[in-house]
Amino acid sequence: MLSQRVLLPGANVLARLVGSVREGATRQFMARLAGLASPEPRTRLDALLVVPQGRRRSELDRLRRPPFTPSIGGLIQALQRLGEVRALGAGELDLSKLPVRRVARLARYAGDAWVTQLADLAADRRTATLIAFFHVLTASARDDVIDIFDVVFGDLQRLATNRGKKRRAGELADYDQAVGELHASMRSLLDALDDSDDAIAAALGCLHTDRERIDAALRTVEALMRPPADPFHERLVACYPQIRRFLPNLIDAIDFESTVSARPVLDAYQALGRWLDERPHATRLPDAEVPLAVVNTSWRPHVSDREDGTVNRAAYACCVLDQLRMGLRRRDVYAPASTRWGDPRADLLSPDAWQTQRDQACEDLALDPDPTTVVAQLARALDDAWRRTAAGLPTNP
Repeated sequence: MLSQRVLLPGANVLARLVGSVREGATRQFMARLAGLASPEPRTRLDALLVVPQGRRRSELDRLRRPPFTPSIGGLIQALQRLGEVRALGAGELDLSKLPVRRVARLARYAGDAWVTQLADLAADRRTATLIAFFHVLTASARDDVIDIFDVVFGDLQRLATNRGKKRRAGELADYDQAVGELHASMRSLLDALDDSDDAIAAALGCLHTDRERIDAALRTVEALMRPPADPFHERLVACYPQIRRFLPNLIDAIDFESTVSARPVLDAYQALGRWLDERPHATRLPDAEVPLAVVNTSWRPHVSDREDGTVNRAAYACCVLDQLRMGLRRRDVYAPASTRWGDPRADLLSPDAWQTQRDQACEDLALDPDPTTVVAQLARALDDAWRRTAAGLPTNP
């Protein structure tokens, strides 16, 4: 206005002008957002503001409260809440042409306001506010489910390990006794090898006489011996009846994506869902019908039966959930458009944007734009460190 030599109006006049423009923009935004919903979803959203007879809170108040109980019951409640929120349909609306920050601000207001305040809003503003809130809540409710699953399955794993260790402690007496008998028998045989042939024959005769006792000791050792760092998977498999309470609904409700390296986990997760849906009473399937790339060395003895070539459903489900939880924590498996369990790689620069910013970024970080030069420098530094370590090792106590 100064450059065009326009006389500046008074502050009050200008404030009223700016305020009217902002109010017009707000009305337009609310009308566009409310116009995305058909009459039926509007009616369902308005009904959430009504307090049912005999209750103290509205349905909106109930859905706004996230599940706090990190238990199987809490996970089931979180899945039910996610289903109710999705049934409203706000999460499926395309809000990509609307300002993201304004939608988020409107959702925050709906999350904090009293139900009576929301009910007193004008029709379009009320509908737009509820649409924004439930659009955001759809993603948030899914993240709540994943949060509780992470805690619940982690607790099941720790409980299984603790139970396994307690059972192991009770078995050690039998194990030690069997190992002691085998040690005494082998010791007598080894001592006889340094003696005469008659002594060897006598030792073998004793072994032959005590064969039944030695066989029993071997069977005890074979039954009770465990590999190092044993995760006690069989105790987790014993918890499958509890896992079965939420597993089908979890697979139906949450769609994951993954990196290429974690694709076997996702394939097994989807195959497990088809197994539970199409063959709910089949506790075993031929191993050719189930993707087994997800089964690692520690799980293989529990999942696969080599004699009949079948897969145990309970063990397979626990194996898949174990790898799924690990993949989620590494972000190799992620929930699309999630704030807490999303793909961190989605925030990286695109290849085209990186090419335009690469030289400046490398200059700011004092890096050579040629990666081979940087790798060669790191290789030399690592080689020098190994040589210094090797030179100083003999004199290091």
